[in-house]
Amino acid sequence: WSETVVRPDLREITDASYIDPITDDLVDGNPGVIPADVANYDVRAELFFDNGDNLTVSVFYKDILSPIEFFESAASDTTVAREIVNATSATVSGVEVEALKTLSFLSGIAGDWINMFFVQANLT
Repeated sequence: WSETVVRPDLREITDASYIDPITDDLVDGNPGVIPADVANYDVRAELFFDNGDNLTVSVFYKDILSPIEFFESAASDTTVAREIVNATSATVSGVEVEALKTLSFLSGIAGDWINMFFVQANLT
């Protein structure tokens, strides 16, 4: 269990507007936005094998007080404006699976150089 804080970016708490470089939307800052408090709960199980392979499974839950969000409003018929606001609360939960597999089992086919490589995957 841990507690963290998510603070707004400087441009999110200024009383100014800017254009989002990815969406080209107009974004209005909001000096009234406050940091979000997050309570984090995590459980993790890990298996490590003699050859260097590993498998990890994690379960997580986050309880967020005053999360920082974008609120969309129509600025005109063709333009969307977004404002930074605090919502009341939010939760996030999920499962994460990670795996690492060394490629040494291919050394008979590819040679000993393959022992230096591995494949890693993550699914959340």
